[in-house]
Amino acid sequence: MVLECNGVVHRVEVVGTGKISVGERLAGDQPTALVRTESEQLTGYEPDLGTVTVSDRGPAFGEFVAPKASQEFPAAESLAQNLTVTTQRNPCGGGLPATFAARGPFQVQNSALTAFPPQNAVYLLPNPVELIDTANPSGPSITLTEFPLTVSQSS
Repeated sequence: MVLECNGVVHRVEVVGTGKISVGERLAGDQPTALVRTESEQLTGYEPDLGTVTVSDRGPAFGEFVAPKASQEFPAAESLAQNLTVTTQRNPCGGGLPATFAARGPFQVQNSALTAFPPQNAVYLLPNPVELIDTANPSGPSITLTEFPLTVSQSS
């Protein structure tokens, strides 16, 4: 993932696990099902930030959409993320630990799925997301500019 604060960019590779479930099909001509991100726990390290953890703040909903009723693939899927990012050292300076949170759920997307459940599918952040400091909401925020999420295994 890529975080930016005050023009300083931090690249952190985070790895871990998450739980995603597919819910009921929604009514309509185009096959669509709700996809629920139930949990996520990712960890990484960056020399300036120290240990970085990413966790989900609670369930959030995305969707799986087939192109049309008679054609299942390529499909589009959005996974909702409602994250907190905790760093050992604040990316905006100060050296103290900090926790940042999204103002609400946001989406990562893959518009070219060829199988479901997806295997090694990469979901990308379509737009940067502002994360606010949970201890100081009026203080500097960080921007999540990249958050590639790979779904590599289902069980």
